Amino acid sequence: QDLEAAARKIVQAALDAGCDMVLVCNHPEGADEVIHYLKRKTLVLNDVHQARLQSMMARKQIHWGELIQSNRYQVVKRSMETEQ
Repeated sequence: QDLEAAARKIVQAALDAGCDMVLVCNHPEGADEVIHYLKRKTLVLNDVHQARLQSMMARKQIHWGELIQSNRYQVVKRSMETEQ
């Protein structure tokens, strides 16, 4: 009950603040509660919300082998290794 109430409060605050999405990381039970809450709630997405969400969608699918061969991946990997 407490988890559901907390999830509802956080999600509603994010939506009220104009967020297009709510991220729930490393908390599977919390993610379930957020999904249940959003399924029960009627959300109205205007054209601005729709456009922002559409712009976040992947435009190109990249496979792991392709990714690790990319120059960008190699640069970031080297940078992370030197910072450790």
